[in-house]
Amino acid sequence: MSDSEQAQSPHHPPQILAEPLGQGVSVLFELDRVLVEGESEHQHYLIADTPAYGRALFLDRLIQSSVVDECIYHEALIHPAATLHGGPRRVLVAGAGEGASMRELLRHASVEHILTVDLDPEVVDVCRRHLPQWHQGSFDDPRVELRYEDVQHTLAGAADRSFDMVVLDITDPVEDGPSVELFSQRFFGEV
Repeated sequence: MSDSEQAQSPHHPPQILAEPLGQGVSVLFELDRVLVEGESEHQHYLIADTPAYGRALFLDRLIQSSVVDECIYHEALIHPAATLHGGPRRVLVAGAGEGASMRELLRHASVEHILTVDLDPEVVDVCRRHLPQWHQGSFDDPRVELRYEDVQHTLAGAADRSFDMVVLDITDPVEDGPSVELFSQRFFGEV
């Protein structure tokens, strides 16, 4: 039986990704098709099509967003803060990732410049290629400046009041993960 016949066979078990919740409990995601999977310097990444959520991004085997619900997360992350601010012009986004936070920020006419920083150029690259619905070209907007660096270095080198708004679109603070240090009083004090 060829690989393609085996993949279509009803007896071929689906590929499953188990996301640990803790205390011996996991959520299982059935994967129809893996578009890209790899290990960057900072984390494991996987973009796959799922029957329940459509295309989804997983980092360190934890779901980050999916085509059916990413707008809920990114709209709620951006619009309340931008609206309460009343007209942010200079915005710092920590975690370029899928580009969806920038997409939502660019809907605000007041935004003149978005500095988006990400630690992991490999993940940003695969998101740009495989998740165009998320970013909708926001990476190419002239108001967006993309840097690959630790946001802690970005903030340390920025003058006070350099940004009207700071958005943290970062991964969960998993042990040994790339953003664990960003969930601290020291970091929030710097912001």
